[in-house]
Amino acid sequence: RESAPGHAVLLGATSGLAIGFYYLGQHALTFDLTDSKDRDYFFSLYLLLSSLLKIAAPGFSGWVIASFDSGGRAADPSLMGYYLIFGFTLLVYLGLIAQSFRLAIPHKTEDFQVRKVLDMAWGRDWKRLLGSWFFYGLRGGVFWFVLNLFVYRVWHNEMAGGNYNMMSTFLAVVTADARACGAAARHRQWGLAAGSALMIAASLLLA
Repeated sequence: RESAPGHAVLLGATSGLAIGFYYLGQHALTFDLTDSKDRDYFFSLYLLLSSLLKIAAPGFSGWVIASFDSGGRAADPSLMGYYLIFGFTLLVYLGLIAQSFRLAIPHKTEDFQVRKVLDMAWGRDWKRLLGSWFFYGLRGGVFWFVLNLFVYRVWHNEMAGGNYNMMSTFLAVVTADARACGAAARHRQWGLAAGSALMIAASLLLA
């Protein structure tokens, strides 16, 4: 565990593969276990619960890590909080895996074939959508990584980082909910434009 910083590339590659396979399985299960009648209700409940947990989890994790950072009750108190958080996360994932094997899954979709996806005729809108998602993921990964790094370098405290993530997630959930309640389909482009402008302004302030 203490030599983990020397294996950053291996850990990053393993984590990326794990996240990719996990979300592929999650999306496949979602479409296999829901239909057009209850899928909207499932997604609304899923987003509500996940948003609440995303608000609470960063603050709780920061509190656990910060409490061991100055407690002096372990051989390496600065890392014990991390071990507890990663251990708890591992238990949660193992529980999810065990629960997934108990689901009765009706086979309603075709088998996934990578070659079929690559050979399909991509229309103009399809290409634009894929390009938008690519740059969205690139922006999100770089921006939030650098931003969290700045927060930690300024405060040098995991509790402050957890509080920051908790507050930013809370504001994101509230803003998205308010935007969804008063938004019409014809106004979605204006919402995207406003969000992009705010993101550019935040980047200029950080620069």
